[in-house]
Amino acid sequence: GSVLAGVPPATAPFTELTEVRLGIGGDCRHLVVADDTDERATGLMRRNDLGSYDGMLFVFDRPTSSSFTMSDVPVPLDIAWYDAAGRPVDRLLMQPCPDGNVSDCPAYSSQGTYSYAVETLGGELPGGALSACP
Repeated sequence: GSVLAGVPPATAPFTELTEVRLGIGGDCRHLVVADDTDERATGLMRRNDLGSYDGMLFVFDRPTSSSFTMSDVPVPLDIAWYDAAGRPVDRLLMQPCPDGNVSDCPAYSSQGTYSYAVETLGGELPGGALSACP
Protein backbone atom coordinates (compact mmCIF):
# COMPACT_ATOMS: atom_id res chain seq x y z
CA GLY A 1 0.00 0.00 0.00
CA SER A 2 0.96 3.63 -0.45
CA VAL A 3 1.28 4.10 3.33
CA LEU A 4 4.28 1.77 3.25
CA ALA A 5 6.03 2.81 0.03
CA GLY A 6 9.80 2.52 0.37
CA VAL A 7 9.85 1.36 3.97
CA PRO A 8 13.34 0.68 5.36
CA PRO A 9 14.46 -2.62 6.87
CA ALA A 10 13.85 -3.00 10.59
CA THR A 11 16.61 -3.33 13.18
CA ALA A 12 17.06 -5.92 15.95
CA PRO A 13 15.15 -7.80 17.24
CA PHE A 14 13.16 -7.70 13.96
CA THR A 15 15.90 -7.75 11.31
CA GLU A 16 13.80 -9.85 8.91
CA LEU A 17 10.99 -7.24 8.80
CA THR A 18 10.52 -3.62 7.69
CA GLU A 19 9.66 -0.59 9.81
CA VAL A 20 7.52 2.52 9.55
CA ARG A 21 6.83 5.68 11.52
CA LEU A 22 3.08 6.12 11.83
CA GLY A 23 0.84 8.47 13.74
CA ILE A 24 -1.67 6.88 16.12
CA GLY A 25 -4.08 9.42 17.53
CA GLY A 26 -1.55 12.12 16.65
CA ASP A 27 1.36 10.42 18.48
CA CYS A 28 4.20 9.41 16.15
CA ARG A 29 5.10 5.77 16.79
CA HIS A 30 7.97 3.58 15.53
CA LEU A 31 6.43 0.29 14.36
CA VAL A 32 7.77 -2.90 12.88
CA VAL A 33 5.67 -4.10 9.91
CA ALA A 34 4.14 -7.55 9.33
CA ASP A 35 2.73 -7.44 5.81
CA ASP A 36 2.70 -11.01 4.57
CA THR A 37 1.02 -14.19 5.80
CA ASP A 38 4.05 -15.67 7.58
CA GLU A 39 5.03 -12.38 9.23
CA ARG A 40 1.46 -11.81 10.43
CA ALA A 41 1.22 -15.39 11.74
CA THR A 42 4.45 -14.97 13.75
CA GLY A 43 3.51 -11.49 14.99
CA LEU A 44 4.95 -10.84 18.45
CA MET A 45 5.39 -14.51 19.45
CA ARG A 46 8.07 -15.06 22.10
CA ARG A 47 8.63 -11.28 22.42
CA ASN A 48 8.59 -9.40 25.68
CA ASP A 49 11.11 -6.86 24.42
CA LEU A 50 10.34 -4.82 21.31
CA GLY A 51 13.77 -3.17 21.21
CA SER A 52 13.43 0.39 19.93
CA TYR A 53 9.93 -0.26 18.57
CA ASP A 54 6.60 0.88 20.00
CA GLY A 55 4.66 -2.02 18.48
CA MET A 56 3.79 -3.97 15.35
CA LEU A 57 1.67 -2.88 12.40
CA PHE A 58 -0.19 -5.70 10.65
CA VAL A 59 -1.03 -4.88 7.02
CA PHE A 60 -3.63 -6.86 5.06
CA ASP A 61 -4.09 -6.88 1.27
CA ARG A 62 -7.86 -6.56 1.57
CA PRO A 63 -10.36 -5.98 4.38
CA THR A 64 -10.44 -9.01 6.67
CA SER A 65 -12.01 -10.28 9.85
CA SER A 66 -9.14 -12.62 10.81
CA SER A 67 -8.76 -13.32 14.54
CA PHE A 68 -5.59 -12.92 16.59
CA THR A 69 -4.38 -15.27 19.33
CA MET A 70 -1.75 -14.89 22.01
CA SER A 71 -0.09 -18.23 21.23
CA ASP A 72 3.51 -18.07 22.47
CA VAL A 73 3.14 -14.40 23.52
CA PRO A 74 4.43 -13.99 27.11
CA VAL A 75 3.03 -10.53 27.97
CA PRO A 76 -0.36 -8.76 27.65
CA LEU A 77 -0.79 -6.80 24.41
CA ASP A 78 -3.12 -4.03 23.35
CA ILE A 79 -4.53 -4.45 19.86
CA ALA A 80 -6.49 -2.00 17.75
CA TRP A 81 -8.01 -2.61 14.33
CA TYR A 82 -8.37 0.09 11.64
CA ASP A 83 -10.19 0.40 8.33
CA ALA A 84 -8.44 1.16 5.02
CA ALA A 85 -8.61 4.90 5.78
CA GLY A 86 -6.96 4.38 9.19
CA ARG A 87 -10.12 4.96 11.23
CA PRO A 88 -10.44 2.87 14.42
CA VAL A 89 -12.77 -0.14 14.16
CA ASP A 90 -12.23 -1.81 17.54
CA ARG A 91 -9.64 -2.40 20.28
CA LEU A 92 -8.98 -4.95 23.04
CA LEU A 93 -6.43 -5.95 25.66
CA MET A 94 -5.21 -9.48 24.91
CA GLN A 95 -3.89 -11.65 27.73
CA PRO A 96 -1.26 -14.43 27.48
CA CYS A 97 -2.69 -17.92 27.07
CA PRO A 98 -3.52 -19.71 30.33
CA ASP A 99 -0.47 -21.76 31.36
CA GLY A 100 0.98 -21.19 27.88
CA ASN A 101 -1.42 -23.88 26.63
CA VAL A 102 -2.11 -23.09 22.97
CA SER A 103 -5.33 -25.13 22.94
CA ASP A 104 -6.72 -22.83 25.65
CA CYS A 105 -5.84 -19.63 23.78
CA PRO A 106 -8.87 -17.46 23.08
CA ALA A 107 -9.25 -15.88 19.64
CA TYR A 108 -9.49 -12.09 19.68
CA SER A 109 -11.65 -10.61 16.93
CA SER A 110 -12.60 -7.14 15.79
CA GLN A 111 -16.29 -6.24 15.74
CA GLY A 112 -15.90 -5.22 12.09
CA THR A 113 -13.67 -5.88 9.10
CA TYR A 114 -10.34 -4.10 9.04
CA SER A 115 -7.28 -3.48 6.85
CA TYR A 116 -4.69 -2.71 9.54
CA ALA A 117 -4.05 -3.79 13.11
CA VAL A 118 -1.53 -2.46 15.63
CA GLU A 119 -0.23 -4.38 18.66
CA THR A 120 1.70 -2.78 21.50
CA LEU A 121 2.68 -3.89 24.96
CA GLY A 122 -0.35 -3.61 27.26
CA GLY A 123 -1.21 -0.04 28.19
CA GLU A 124 0.94 1.58 25.49
CA LEU A 125 -1.49 1.92 22.55
CA PRO A 126 -2.91 5.43 22.03
CA GLY A 127 -6.51 5.84 20.94
CA GLY A 128 -7.43 7.54 17.68
CA ALA A 129 -6.86 7.12 13.97
CA LEU A 130 -3.76 6.18 11.99
CA SER A 131 -2.08 9.03 10.11
CA ALA A 132 1.23 10.16 8.71
CA CYS A 133 3.68 11.35 11.37
CA PRO A 134 3.92 15.15 11.49
